[in-house]
Amino acid sequence: MTTQAVVLIIVSAFLHAGWNLLVKKCHPSPSLFLFANTLGVLFFSPLLLFLKNHLFLIPPQIYLLLIATGFFMALYLFNLAQAYTLGTMSVIYPTIRALPIILVTLTLAIFKGESFSSIYLFGALLIIIGLYLNWGSIDKREFITNLFSPAGKYVFLAAIGTAGYSLVDAEGVTIMNKLAPFSAITAPSTYIILQGFSASLWLLVLIVTKPSERRKIRVVLKNEKITAILVGVGMYATYGLVLASMLFADNVGYIVAFRQLSIPLGAFLGWFILKDNFNSLKLVGTIILVAGLIMVALG
Repeated sequence: MTTQAVVLIIVSAFLHAGWNLLVKKCHPSPSLFLFANTLGVLFFSPLLLFLKNHLFLIPPQIYLLLIATGFFMALYLFNLAQAYTLGTMSVIYPTIRALPIILVTLTLAIFKGESFSSIYLFGALLIIIGLYLNWGSIDKREFITNLFSPAGKYVFLAAIGTAGYSLVDAEGVTIMNKLAPFSAITAPSTYIILQGFSASLWLLVLIVTKPSERRKIRVVLKNEKITAILVGVGMYATYGLVLASMLFADNVGYIVAFRQLSIPLGAFLGWFILKDNFNSLKLVGTIILVAGLIMVALG
């Protein structure tokens, strides 16, 4: 992996942890994410002007997948906001980054019969151990109490959203990448922008069904416009930097592994800026978690 790829991934990791910090520090809500996601995707949507002729070649199958992935993305953002309202960033952020890996692995193994290398499976085991330590202590009762708390419920739903859009996106981007006009860069770039519009529509539907969230729309417009802009641009810039880094790496697996730098960054931001509860077990859990994610990425 070249120096350029390393620099881009480091900046991407800081951006990802940074926009999560911004959300947690203000008043996290689905309404904030509705505006953030919409503004972020609008900021980068002019890229579609350079690909306008390509859009007519996208088959209906892709648009069906975009409807599905938009729902899962909205589910992720909606419940991420709720989880941040009730929980701490040093626990919520690493869990939502890692738990979807376990859910995707189980889905592929059960429904598609896929097999995984011993390194991958050992990495998955380390992820489970790391999450266990990060969510409580070696006391099983405390872990179960935390797991079934309201914050735990929202984290699980957000993780389902992430796992869902990850599985759908793998299919969608693969199909788009095989279409003649698209490349390894233009296919995911186009797809992620269209996904963003779909997610905003689904978020709007979810928010309209909750009167409390409808009231928060006015609060976001009045007090949190700048935060929404920064979060939205950060969300999509993060993904753009990851795409750019792939141009400078021979093995995409290294990119995926190196992206896990954002997890300890997110935990440290929670501990030292937001003053989350810190102990040695949480630190050990975070280290084990990152080691497991790297093994999964390379396995």
